[in-house]
Order: sequence, then structure tokens, then C-alpha cells
Amino acid sequence: MNRELSPALKKVIAAYARELPAKFAEIQRTWEQAAAEQWPADQLEELYHQVHKLAGSSGSYGFKDVSLAARALDRALSDVRAGEATWDAVAAQPLLDAITAQIKAI
Repeated sequence: MNRELSPALKKVIAAYARELPAKFAEIQRTWEQAAAEQWPADQLEELYHQVHKLAGSSGSYGFKDVSLAARALDRALSDVRAGEATWDAVAAQPLLDAITAQIKAI
């Protein structure tokens, strides 16, 4: 069933799309601060929450590619939180770059 979105819903989605760069800028600031401080646990935790929120909200608003890219970084951070992996910022950088690319594509 393919239904046309209501004008009100289109406005909400457009507003979210306009906010995406700012949401991602916050993630980038946390990433840079964490890197500068040698990736302390509290910064990784904050980064996880920001990325997790972006993965969920972007999917909810129909930005599937942003959500999928964010979900990949979310999983990497989740593994670190669970003690199943150690943080490797070099390996995670392409995951962050993928989110950047998807947001720029909108």
C-alpha cells in the first residue's frame, strides 16, 4: 500500500532533514573531543548515545541510508560497551565517514 504523505508529515520530515547536519555536527564534536582525550569511557558512552539516537530517528523519518550507516557505527560502539571489543578509532573512522556521506547525499 503506497499512500501519499500528508502535507503536515512532509513538513515534519523536511524539518528533520534540515536538522540532520546539526545533529551530525554534534556527533563529530564528541568524536573529536573523545579523540583529543584519548577516548575515555564517558566520551565513548556519549558518542554511543548520540549515534544510537541518530540511527533510530533517521530511520523513523524515512532516511534509511543514514540510519543504516549510523547503525553500523552504533554496533561497533555497542560491542565496546559490552566489553566484546576494544575501541579502534582508525577502524571506526570509515563508519563515521559513511554517515557523513549519507547526510550529504540528502
